[in-house]
Amino acid sequence: MAPVPSIKATVFQTLSDELARWLDDGRVTASDLEERLRPEDHSYLSKQLAASSWVPLDTCERVLGVLVSFRSAGTRSEFLRSEGSRSARDLHRLELYRQFDRSTEDWGPEAGGVLVSLAAVFYNFASWSYQSGHGRGPDRIVVSQAREFPEDFRTATEGFVEYMWRAVLKQSSVVVTSERPTPDQVVFQIERAPS
Repeated sequence: MAPVPSIKATVFQTLSDELARWLDDGRVTASDLEERLRPEDHSYLSKQLAASSWVPLDTCERVLGVLVSFRSAGTRSEFLRSEGSRSARDLHRLELYRQFDRSTEDWGPEAGGVLVSLAAVFYNFASWSYQSGHGRGPDRIVVSQAREFPEDFRTATEGFVEYMWRAVLKQSSVVVTSERPTPDQVVFQIERAPS
């Protein structure tokens, strides 16, 4: 039997902590959560999860959905991209993943491999690969076996990738877009401004 598509608890924890802040400041209420989450989702909230544990992707998607529904500003896409960037920043500050300490000097022309190596740690499904544009075109991250990868995650990952490229790989001018050319594939394109 195939494992339940899941995300590493450290990634989910960034969403759970953000939701807890929103509960504390009154942006969402306990009754909002009762209406929008399933009973099994609550077992992952309001506590520190073991870094090595997994959270079902469906739970993570519902929690992200609450944050999207109660956002105070911006379009859905803008909010998701900013959440992806915030999540990357929060994970970077935790200092749990060596990939955040790497640089383009460490990785050379295959700098995007740092993102693919993180994705392999964060998800228990899908296959991620990096294709360098070698300075002549956009770099690409291709996610195959991605049927379960939610559309909101695709948009949030654009923000995550931009954060990684700017803050970790020190590429100041980058724009990340994505598309789903088939139900089972997601493609991220990373456009870098010429140096």
